[in-house]
Amino acid sequence: MAKHTILYGCGHIAAAEVEGNEYEQQEKLDYLKICGRCPACEKAYRSAHPSLQKA
Repeated sequence: MAKHTILYGCGHIAAAEVEGNEYEQQEKLDYLKICGRCPACEKAYRSAHPSLQKA
């Protein structure tokens, strides 16, 4: 697992931990940079949408 500091799609900078081989890690990082939410925004989004709460 690799840890990277990235600019998420939401506009915030935070750490991201990604698993997999180098190609898979880069794919995940590219996705997070384009349309991912930082952990704080993801938490706020899930609290605003109760149907998305993890079981």
